[in-house]
Amino acid sequence: MAKATPSDVFDLDALAADALAAPFRFRHGGQIFELPADPDVFAVGKFASGRNEQAMQDLLGDQWPAFLAIRQPFGLSRFKRLFLAYQTHLGLESDLGG
Repeated sequence: MAKATPSDVFDLDALAADALAAPFRFRHGGQIFELPADPDVFAVGKFASGRNEQAMQDLLGDQWPAFLAIRQPFGLSRFKRLFLAYQTHLGLESDLGG
Protein backbone atom coordinates (compact mmCIF):
# COMPACT_ATOMS: atom_id res chain seq x y z
CA MET A 1 0.00 0.00 0.00
CA ALA A 2 1.36 3.41 -0.97
CA LYS A 3 2.00 5.90 1.79
CA ALA A 4 -0.67 8.63 1.88
CA THR A 5 0.33 12.26 1.70
CA PRO A 6 -1.64 14.94 3.58
CA SER A 7 -3.35 16.01 0.36
CA ASP A 8 -4.54 12.41 -0.20
CA VAL A 9 -6.31 12.22 3.14
CA PHE A 10 -9.87 13.39 3.75
CA ASP A 11 -9.53 15.01 7.18
CA LEU A 12 -12.60 14.28 9.31
CA ASP A 13 -10.87 15.90 12.29
CA ALA A 14 -10.76 19.21 10.42
CA LEU A 15 -14.45 18.85 9.53
CA ALA A 16 -15.40 18.40 13.17
CA ALA A 17 -13.51 21.55 14.07
CA ASP A 18 -15.32 23.53 11.38
CA ALA A 19 -18.76 23.11 13.01
CA LEU A 20 -20.66 22.47 9.79
CA ALA A 21 -23.92 24.14 10.83
CA ALA A 22 -25.86 25.52 13.76
CA PRO A 23 -27.42 23.11 16.24
CA PHE A 24 -31.18 22.61 16.13
CA ARG A 25 -32.86 24.30 19.08
CA PHE A 26 -36.34 23.53 20.36
CA ARG A 27 -38.46 24.48 23.34
CA HIS A 28 -40.18 21.90 25.54
CA GLY A 29 -41.73 22.61 28.93
CA GLY A 30 -40.46 26.19 28.80
CA GLN A 31 -36.83 25.10 28.40
CA ILE A 32 -34.58 25.35 25.35
CA PHE A 33 -32.82 22.19 24.22
CA GLU A 34 -30.29 21.60 21.43
CA LEU A 35 -29.85 18.72 19.04
CA PRO A 36 -26.50 18.54 17.22
CA ALA A 37 -26.01 20.01 13.77
CA ASP A 38 -24.26 16.78 12.79
CA PRO A 39 -25.95 13.88 14.61
CA ASP A 40 -23.94 10.84 15.56
CA VAL A 41 -24.45 8.02 13.06
CA PHE A 42 -25.05 5.56 15.92
CA ALA A 43 -27.93 7.70 17.25
CA VAL A 44 -29.44 7.83 13.76
CA GLY A 45 -29.13 4.03 13.62
CA LYS A 46 -31.05 3.78 16.89
CA PHE A 47 -33.88 5.81 15.35
CA ALA A 48 -33.86 3.55 12.31
CA SER A 49 -34.20 0.48 14.53
CA GLY A 50 -37.02 2.01 16.60
CA ARG A 51 -34.98 2.78 19.70
CA ASN A 52 -36.19 6.38 19.83
CA GLU A 53 -35.70 6.96 23.55
CA GLN A 54 -32.08 5.78 23.42
CA ALA A 55 -31.45 7.94 20.35
CA MET A 56 -32.92 11.01 22.07
CA GLN A 57 -30.76 10.35 25.10
CA ASP A 58 -27.66 10.12 22.89
CA LEU A 59 -28.50 13.31 21.00
CA LEU A 60 -29.43 15.35 24.07
CA GLY A 61 -26.42 14.15 26.05
CA ASP A 62 -26.05 16.18 29.26
CA GLN A 63 -29.46 17.76 28.63
CA TRP A 64 -31.23 14.40 29.00
CA PRO A 65 -31.93 14.62 32.79
CA ALA A 66 -33.49 18.09 32.37
CA PHE A 67 -35.58 16.80 29.46
CA LEU A 68 -36.84 13.88 31.56
CA ALA A 69 -37.66 16.17 34.49
CA ILE A 70 -40.25 18.10 32.46
CA ARG A 71 -43.76 17.10 33.45
CA GLN A 72 -45.31 18.13 30.14
CA PRO A 73 -46.40 15.21 27.91
CA PHE A 74 -44.07 14.34 25.04
CA GLY A 75 -46.30 12.15 22.93
CA LEU A 76 -45.77 10.50 19.58
CA SER A 77 -47.30 13.42 17.68
CA ARG A 78 -44.87 15.89 19.29
CA PHE A 79 -42.00 13.50 18.71
CA LYS A 80 -42.82 13.16 15.01
CA ARG A 81 -43.19 16.93 14.56
CA LEU A 82 -39.92 17.57 16.38
CA PHE A 83 -38.02 15.14 14.18
CA LEU A 84 -39.63 16.36 11.00
CA ALA A 85 -38.37 19.84 11.87
CA TYR A 86 -34.95 18.42 12.86
CA GLN A 87 -34.51 16.47 9.64
CA THR A 88 -35.51 19.58 7.67
CA HIS A 89 -32.85 21.51 9.60
CA LEU A 90 -30.33 18.80 8.68
CA GLY A 91 -31.37 18.83 5.02
CA LEU A 92 -32.52 15.20 5.07
CA GLU A 93 -35.22 13.98 2.70
CA SER A 94 -36.44 10.92 4.59
CA ASP A 95 -37.26 10.64 8.26
CA LEU A 96 -34.77 9.36 10.80
CA GLY A 97 -37.01 6.60 12.07
CA GLY A 98 -38.24 5.02 8.84
